[in-house]
Amino acid sequence: MKKILFIIAFMLFSISIFAQKTVVTGRITDKEGKPLPDVVVMLSGSTTVAAMSDSNGYYKITVPDASKAKLSASMISFKTVEKAVGGKTKIDFIMEDDTEFLDEVVVVGYGAMRRSDLTGSVASVSIDEGDAGQSASLDQLLQGKAAGVQVISNSAAPDAAVNIRIRGMSSLTGSSEPLYVVDGVILTGSNSSSMLSYGGDNTDADEASNALMGLNPRDIASIEILKDASATAIYGSEGANGVVLITTKMAKTEKPYMAFSVGLDYVTMYKRYDMLSFDEYVTYLEANTENEGSQGILNRIYDGYEGPENRGTLKVTPVDWQDYSLRNTLRQRYYFSVSGNPKTLYYNFSLGYNRNEGIVRTTGSNQLTMRLNLEKSISKKFKVGAKLNFSNVDSKGQQGANGGRQFASSSMMRSLLISKPYYSGNLDDYDEADEDWDTIDEDSKSTPNRWIKDSYSNRFEYRFTPNIYANWKISKVFDLKVTAGADWRMTQRTKWRGASINRTAGGATASVNNDEALRWNADVLLNYKKTFGRGHTLSGTLGATYTSSFSSSQSLLGYNIKHYELKSDVINSAPNTMFAYSETQSTTMSAFLRAIYNYRDRYVITSTIRTDGSSRFKGKNKFSWFPSFAAAWRINQEPWFKVDAISMAKLRLGWGQV
Repeated sequence: MKKILFIIAFMLFSISIFAQKTVVTGRITDKEGKPLPDVVVMLSGSTTVAAMSDSNGYYKITVPDASKAKLSASMISFKTVEKAVGGKTKIDFIMEDDTEFLDEVVVVGYGAMRRSDLTGSVASVSIDEGDAGQSASLDQLLQGKAAGVQVISNSAAPDAAVNIRIRGMSSLTGSSEPLYVVDGVILTGSNSSSMLSYGGDNTDADEASNALMGLNPRDIASIEILKDASATAIYGSEGANGVVLITTKMAKTEKPYMAFSVGLDYVTMYKRYDMLSFDEYVTYLEANTENEGSQGILNRIYDGYEGPENRGTLKVTPVDWQDYSLRNTLRQRYYFSVSGNPKTLYYNFSLGYNRNEGIVRTTGSNQLTMRLNLEKSISKKFKVGAKLNFSNVDSKGQQGANGGRQFASSSMMRSLLISKPYYSGNLDDYDEADEDWDTIDEDSKSTPNRWIKDSYSNRFEYRFTPNIYANWKISKVFDLKVTAGADWRMTQRTKWRGASINRTAGGATASVNNDEALRWNADVLLNYKKTFGRGHTLSGTLGATYTSSFSSSQSLLGYNIKHYELKSDVINSAPNTMFAYSETQSTTMSAFLRAIYNYRDRYVITSTIRTDGSSRFKGKNKFSWFPSFAAAWRINQEPWFKVDAISMAKLRLGWGQV
């Protein structure tokens, strides 16, 4: 009896499962009844159940548990519409224009303005919480999100630098990296210092590290990219390559809101190199025995080699160096935040940790970020705030691709590609002490296993980015903002290369590099906005900024080292040492004025002028001027414009000098 009841219950349960899936169809139109294509219809609360309307506005979507499900229809410049399914199989949507989208305030240089008032080329990157949760750094958020913005990775190393280009290369000899501004603080550029080296295999510059890793993507509220000269001229010469403006999150709710998320990625190699296996390599050698080199290698591989039919005894260990050197890995992400707005105080605190194991054995990175944003209203007209960000990056790496050298001793990847598919001896059980290039077996020099055991290039960095500000609403038309911020970085790099992979150095080499970079800026901004007459609006910003930059680098190199166990820690006892120190310092004083005229939201004119005075130049070259002008005509706001299919039509014209 119990079995019969169980079978009946199971059948009813199965029937209910299949009954829960419902196919919903419908049509999406605007208020005039015209069909809307490419509208995204999504199951609320899901990121996988979605459909898109066709050219006639029709859609079809399969919904699980239709009795409780809700569908939302969304499209840029239209308001999102949500409807409950409630067991229905046909649901139509009528979309309305989203006027708030055009009135949305976007961040521009030293201020903000309505999207509809923009005259320069400014791209806004929407921050999706899912994408932010899967990203380890800012550059990953920008990939494929804005037209004219390229994000190029230098390598697959866990902390490898990236090149971000706005509208392509802007210089043949100088840097094309854009200017990064986080909450008004200008960040220092990529970390690409070159360490001291000795020996021909060590002459290439070390790989640059990712300077954007100190900012957690989950802390970002919005990203605006200034692309053309009319938009970037307000930053003077520093805006020549474009400007990336980043605003971090503040509290959205009065009550405390806590969030915790965990992310885990399984990472595999995208593509293997098609290399000869050990058997294929031996067959290749046997087909070329007329070559004395091939015969010599066969004699080292086999004891008593006479030919393909009688190869003798194998003396080496066959190896697939890709299988040995590379691995499948896990990436872990943890993020916690708490925010709130009790009365006159806004607060947002976050803590993030990312652990990224590299594809190459022994490589990886650990990243810790901590942020505190505070804002306090002292009165209705005066408020103060502080935004503090701290980060720590600890990365373990290898020497990457070496520019022009073709030897296995040039880099780890070169070794993996050109080392013979075997090893003379035990792969992991050998003693590197007292080894030098001349005493190592010919087929064991600079092989990947020696790179993994006897080489590293590590980075350890602290970074602190504070920002304090005060806002004073002087009158109905004037307000004053004072901001001071800094970006301070302390980086230590350690590098070790044992004698078994140093073809030209004559022994092991170790180097330590200590870099310090400090950049701080103070800004004073006076803003004006007044509407007068019939539809005339005039606004502007008068500002002054002072920037100071300092950087120093200390490098110590030791070579012909014999104390292998301690590696780079014994650099002071190296028989031969080299030392280098460099330091740079500069200041810039700037003043600027921006004026914006708007008539009835149809015609907008923006004009900017900035002057920079730099301590790097003297005489007539000390100061330079950066003017810009832009105008926009919102054609769709004209009374005679009656094209219902076009919700936004704007003609822009801009010019600038940077």
